[in-house]
Amino acid sequence: MGSMTLVNFRDELLFNLKNRNDTGLTTARLNRWINQSYLHMTRPRVMKHSELLGRLDVGLITGQDEYDIGFVNVGYKLLGVRDVIYYDGAAGPTVTRRNLSPRSIHWINKRVKPSGAPQAYALEGVAGNATLSINTVPTTTENGNELRVWHYREASVLVADGDTTVLSDYWDTVLVLGSQFFAEWFLGYRDLAVATGQVYQNMINETLDDLELNAEDTDHQTEIVSESYMQLPSGSGF
Repeated sequence: MGSMTLVNFRDELLFNLKNRNDTGLTTARLNRWINQSYLHMTRPRVMKHSELLGRLDVGLITGQDEYDIGFVNVGYKLLGVRDVIYYDGAAGPTVTRRNLSPRSIHWINKRVKPSGAPQAYALEGVAGNATLSINTVPTTTENGNELRVWHYREASVLVADGDTTVLSDYWDTVLVLGSQFFAEWFLGYRDLAVATGQVYQNMINETLDDLELNAEDTDHQTEIVSESYMQLPSGSGF
């Protein structure tokens, strides 16, 4: 987890805003900008954080082709599914398994569902009302077998003054910049917000290659690249 607390984030944000102390900068408003940045930079389309990758085992039930994996049943909000694996039994290292193909809910709904083991899945809805739909209707043969759902969950917002993020220390600085962007934008400092947003986006984009580091790279060399901050990076989410 990060080292900075919600209080630290507010202090840094105020400092970066030149210590404005007018009545409009309430604690609630500062917290909102901080959490807007936190929720933005932890969305899977912005950055796939391993700290927010989870797994959920869903037991198949005879005759049931839809499974509620929303907030009430899971305890958190799902933002997206990475993989769904069918286990021919309870999930375990020696159980026969296969990947299910991702489909749209429209593809699922337009087809007559046969009986048997699932071949494909679709996620209907996200966040608090997610439903996992499979393209078959399980029989007594599949009853009790499991689907392992690898997914990204939404981060819990920072509420108490001592709350920290679930991310590494590197992301504390990114969160400060992101909250500064939102603050400057909504306070009407649009030119400043654009400049801050470019640095914020660059710091996120610089870590994207880390997702590809799956083995030791013995040929790695440090390189300094001169880049203008006047160009908005693609795929930044803004």
